[in-house]
Amino acid sequence: MLGDIATNMGRSGRMQLLEMLEEVDVKVLTNTKLIEIVEEGATVTSNGERRILKANSVVLAVGLKPEAALSEKLRDVVPELYTVSDCVEPRRLINAVWEAYRTARLI
Repeated sequence: MLGDIATNMGRSGRMQLLEMLEEVDVKVLTNTKLIEIVEEGATVTSNGERRILKANSVVLAVGLKPEAALSEKLRDVVPELYTVSDCVEPRRLINAVWEAYRTARLI
């Protein structure tokens, strides 16, 4: 649904990925929302227009949302609570590990 892909990658890795996708004729749709997967492909909306994309296979890259439900339930139950990683914001593994390390050192 975003306006561009792989924006969190390093410049050279991103360029290489985009070149590889182009070489094998992968069509990347940005600013597009999946409505449903149907027998003939996928129903999407893009720029306010609803259409069916004919396809044999559909690959989803849908992004992630924070999962904070458990920490919210525990907030008033435990004496100390620290939230790190994907319950704060989904991100790369190295960032989650570093955040957990920094938090653990503060305890």
